[in-house]
Amino acid sequence: MHAWRELLDGAPDDADALRGLDQIFTRAGDWAQLADVLDREVQAAPEGARKALLLRRADVARDQLDDPEGEREALAAAWREDPDDDDLTDRLLALYRERGDLDAVAEALET
Repeated sequence: MHAWRELLDGAPDDADALRGLDQIFTRAGDWAQLADVLDREVQAAPEGARKALLLRRADVARDQLDDPEGEREALAAAWREDPDDDDLTDRLLALYRERGDLDAVAEALET
């Protein structure tokens, strides 16, 4: 892991190093570190690859970190990548409803 971190110090957007750390933290169950790596992967990813990473980030926030705000942020970013994804729209709206954020539900439905 140390070698991957050193590589990232010199090239913070190195996709191979990010994937390596992603695998290490996933296997180790280090969810907070994984969330940080996923955030960096999203920033470094080409346009077509960001949605899947954001959905994974949302899942980690919900299932492993008990971080509803992190889940909401990741889902909203994924939705901006693909607003025509009905399943994603439903998931985001359900999260807003669950939180009682009816203004966000109304705003999302308007777009």
